[in-house]
Amino acid sequence: MKKTLTSIIFGALLLAQAGCARGFDINTPTSFAELDGSGDYEYRATSAEGVVIGVRTAENDPKGNLEFWKAAMGYELARRGYSKQGESEVKSASGTSGVQLRYSTKHQGRPHVFWATLFVTESKIVVVEAGGDVEHFEKVQAQVSSAINGIDV
Repeated sequence: MKKTLTSIIFGALLLAQAGCARGFDINTPTSFAELDGSGDYEYRATSAEGVVIGVRTAENDPKGNLEFWKAAMGYELARRGYSKQGESEVKSASGTSGVQLRYSTKHQGRPHVFWATLFVTESKIVVVEAGGDVEHFEKVQAQVSSAINGIDV
């Protein structure tokens, strides 16, 4: 019995470390397929209609708090022509405070949604991006929200 309990605890620790090796853990929504990480993204998933969720991490350097990184993200998105639609406070599954910035833009003449959710710790920044054509995004919005709210930072 003691050996079995030790094995279970050891296995759980290995799984926990594997999930957090990239600095976060996220559950892929059921109607999405996980893609290989590419470029600046450690995680990417897409729906069949092209709605994409991506996660990037970076060192918190220069050391900034959530307000600093929220402003930096906002300025960059405005510079790129995105229109801010709103923001809300969020918490990761592990309790890290964050902010979700919601934007709109046009791509090939069609309206698109873009969400940037930021979590900032003393050592890292985790950015969860989600976006796609408004018509398709609205169909999976609840799944996207659930994945973002369930991230373990």
